[in-house]
Amino acid sequence: MKPLRPLALLVPAFVLALASPATAGPAATWTVIASPSPSAQANYLTSLAPVSPTDVWAVGAWYRPSATPGTLTEHWDGTEWNLVPSPNATSGYNELYGAAAVSSTDVWAVGYHNIALYGSEKTMALHWNGSAWSIVPTPNIGRNANEFRAVAAAGPNDVWAVGFGASTSNEVGVPLAEHWDGTRWSLVRTPNLGRGFGIFNGVVALSANDVWAVGSHADATLVEHWDGTAWKVVSSPNGSRGDSSLYAVSAARPDDVWAVGESEGNSSGDSLVEHWDGTTWAVVPSKDGSKPFTALNGVVAMGGSSVWAVGATYDPISVFYRTFTEHWDGTAWTVVPSPNPAREYDYLAGAAGFPGGDVWAAGAAHIDTLTMKTSDA
Repeated sequence: MKPLRPLALLVPAFVLALASPATAGPAATWTVIASPSPSAQANYLTSLAPVSPTDVWAVGAWYRPSATPGTLTEHWDGTEWNLVPSPNATSGYNELYGAAAVSSTDVWAVGYHNIALYGSEKTMALHWNGSAWSIVPTPNIGRNANEFRAVAAAGPNDVWAVGFGASTSNEVGVPLAEHWDGTRWSLVRTPNLGRGFGIFNGVVALSANDVWAVGSHADATLVEHWDGTAWKVVSSPNGSRGDSSLYAVSAARPDDVWAVGESEGNSSGDSLVEHWDGTTWAVVPSKDGSKPFTALNGVVAMGGSSVWAVGATYDPISVFYRTFTEHWDGTAWTVVPSPNPAREYDYLAGAAGFPGGDVWAAGAAHIDTLTMKTSDA
């Protein structure tokens, strides 16, 4: 199965930990933190962007009275989550999938908007200047569907947004990469992968010449690296179940990069975790939940020996979803129990954190937004 959201695909954005390395203790406990849900129909969060422990953004979508999604942005001030008004490009669908923060006055949120059936989607980027969100124009590949799925910032004039473009169906499309240079967004060429649907689901920027994008192409994992000059495909393994996708990526150092996703078979699917050690990508054995499928939708590498991954364990036939989280302690992944406020449809889409401090996860609980917090101390 592909990542979750109420009506189509959700792909969480990258998450990058801030501050110095730390190791999470074994007694970590997740606590649900109340977050606004403005719609009586559906609300969901897809990504988190941390600036400081008292300055965290969460983005996603809410269903407006017209029964179409509108952009949703919420802000944590250290005490509570508050709804912050955000613009929409059209009266149709407007959804945010990724967020990245440079500073308290420089935050990006990306996604798409459309006005009709599949094929009319166009990329969308919102920028926060410390006072308000505004839409910043972004290009597209061709006339067919284009969507941003993640965004990462190496600096105020060095921001990457990724997703897919030129798509007419879930079998046709190419990975999409765009760059912000401080003045405008521009398309950046990516390698020709041949036939099959290609998508970037996550991106992390360590520096101007060290950027990773992950996703899938033709039902196999896809990893590409930007070296300051060009995007290049880097070999990445698949999971044991067959069809494999990577949904998110996070980095502590250039030689310590983590990507997570899912490997699916016909009747079951396993979580998929891969690690870059500076030379090669390798599968790292990970845990699975109690349901037939487990997907990891978000990851945050704290540095040292602490990494958090979040997602869901689910049964697609009964439409039963439970939140799922696990932690890497430098040796192995361990399941960390997480709450489920709703009875049957709870999932986590993204993660963010501060080494030695708060770790956040966001998603949805039935028709409401869901945020939860634990400690990396």
